[in-house]
Amino acid sequence: MFFGDEDTFDPQSDLVDLKGKVAVVTGGSRGNGYATVKHLARAGAKVYLGCRNDKQAKEAMEYLRWEGLGPGFGQVVWLDLDLSSPKRAKAAAEEVIRRERRLDILVNNAGVCSGKFRGGDGALSTMATINYLSPFAFTRTLLPLLAATALNDFHSDVRIVNVVSASHKLIPFPSLKFKTVDDLNAKSLPSEYLRFSHSKLLCLLWTEQLQRLIDTAHPLGPLPIVALSVDPGVTECSNAQVKQHNSMVTSLRATFSKHLTTWTGVASPVVAEHERGYSTAFAAASETIWSARVKYKGVYLEPCPNGQCPKILSIGMFAREGVKDKERERILAEDLWGLTEKVLAECGVA
Repeated sequence: MFFGDEDTFDPQSDLVDLKGKVAVVTGGSRGNGYATVKHLARAGAKVYLGCRNDKQAKEAMEYLRWEGLGPGFGQVVWLDLDLSSPKRAKAAAEEVIRRERRLDILVNNAGVCSGKFRGGDGALSTMATINYLSPFAFTRTLLPLLAATALNDFHSDVRIVNVVSASHKLIPFPSLKFKTVDDLNAKSLPSEYLRFSHSKLLCLLWTEQLQRLIDTAHPLGPLPIVALSVDPGVTECSNAQVKQHNSMVTSLRATFSKHLTTWTGVASPVVAEHERGYSTAFAAASETIWSARVKYKGVYLEPCPNGQCPKILSIGMFAREGVKDKERERILAEDLWGLTEKVLAECGVA
């Protein structure tokens, strides 16, 4: 079942008009994030390119100009964003609030794939911090600005997009629990790749609970904000993992790619270079979602399995036939949210 009336999507023709709109894309200097910045800016948005390296940000913006992003399009601005610490993530969000009176689109794209990255707060692993906890803190800090945009503009189209991975299907649903920091770190999992997959599962549950709170917590009723998660397909991040020869990561990746169709009925999608960022741009600004926003609240989107077309396939939250206990899923999402708030408080991010 495909969302929308059309089977194809092209960000050059199928995005809403973003002139006067403001967007933030984390990890925007390369790969899927860079492509998403390009698509949103071409549609007229002012886009904050979140990146902790000013050299990489300047190179990305120069390459955008080389690709033709000039007068008549939107503006791209560097946002100094370091997700290795929730405190720094919060500070970056506060900088956006100081600069802007509105925020229409937030795309949490940045993430790490291996243990080569260092950082983190206290007992938190780098993987859990950068892929989940800091994006959570970043988003939570920006929520008042997102909400104000949704409430103050009758024509607003506010969206929060969390970029995830189909590899979350490798994590066994029955074993999940969220009681301690170790449950965020997933220390018991035997490889970096599985811990990466676990961190993306956290993002899926977080997105579900975020949409639930958006729809129930405000005294004026459901806010006109759509929160959703999207798998961009095999991108630079996952390709980098495959290059780690003679490692368990490579072995698990190969096994995952080989058996994913058997386990879930969905092939591991490979995105053609010219289609990079299509799925994320669809989630962030497509006319299809604008015309049917209620249907997209809290959903999980995957690219077309053949990887050659920008189709979006809806296959449910966990994308697994065996996961049918929605009440347990809801309780897990609530437990995760509560644990996350507790851990952030202990990190000094109130």
